[in-house]
Formats: sequence, C-alpha cells, structure tokens
Amino acid sequence: MRIWILFIILFLYIGMYLLVKTFPIMYYDVVINHTKNIDPLLIQSVMHVESNFRQEAISPLGAVGIMQIMPSTAKWINDFFGTDFDYLDTEGNIALGILYLEYLLEKYENLDKALISYNTGPYAREDIKKSAGMRYLHKIKRAYTIYKILYRR
Repeated sequence: MRIWILFIILFLYIGMYLLVKTFPIMYYDVVINHTKNIDPLLIQSVMHVESNFRQEAISPLGAVGIMQIMPSTAKWINDFFGTDFDYLDTEGNIALGILYLEYLLEKYENLDKALISYNTGPYAREDIKKSAGMRYLHKIKRAYTIYKILYRR
C-alpha cells in the first residue's frame, strides 16, 4: 500500500515539474515594470500563447517578437502614447504588447473582447473574430488558468 502512495506522490511531483517547465515565468521584471491594470500572469499567458517566449518569432502575417506585434501596430502605439519602444527589442516588444492590450481593455471594457481584438486586430471581420478569435481566447484562458494554479500563492 505504501509503495502506491509513494508512486502517486512521485507522479504528482513529476507532473508539477513538467508543468512548470512547460509554463515558465519569463521576463517577469519587464512585465511588472510596464503593466498597470492587467494581471502579470495574464501577460505571461499571452507571451506563452503568442510566441512561447521566443523573441525571434515571426508570424506568417508579419507579427514579430514575444508579444507578436505588427510593425504598423507598433508605430501606431508609439504615436498614440508618445513612446519610442522598439518592437524588435525584447523589452520594447513586451512594453508595446502590454500598452496595446491595456488600450484594448479600456476601449472594450471586456477582457474577452480585448484579447480577441489583440489577436485578430480591431477591424477584423466578425467571422474571423468568432473562429480564430475564439480559438485564441480559449488558449489564453487555458494558459492563464495554469499560470494561476502554478504561481499564485
């Protein structure tokens, strides 16, 4: 009987280890320095889903970096907020993504709509928002739940 208990405990520890390796906390100091109104663990979830924390990630549509920022969106954010972040730089990319997500959250007053818009763009057709946007929202919510379980004490 004791061997089974030890086996279960070992299995749980291995599972937690693999989850922490799959859902790491990265660039947390940068996130904390730039976020105002959004849970840093949600930003971790966005970075995980968008690029798996790879700064060199480039989407087929041209979105770049950890937060998958389009060059035109980076220019708009910098102009709108009077900032000068470089979307090719890791910290700049994260800062731009956070600023944009906070802007969308304020605009829509709804986290789900803000996240869908972050992924599809604010002017995407409704069918795109309903299909691709909802798939993205599901991924973010799943990652966010895992991040909260692993790191919220």
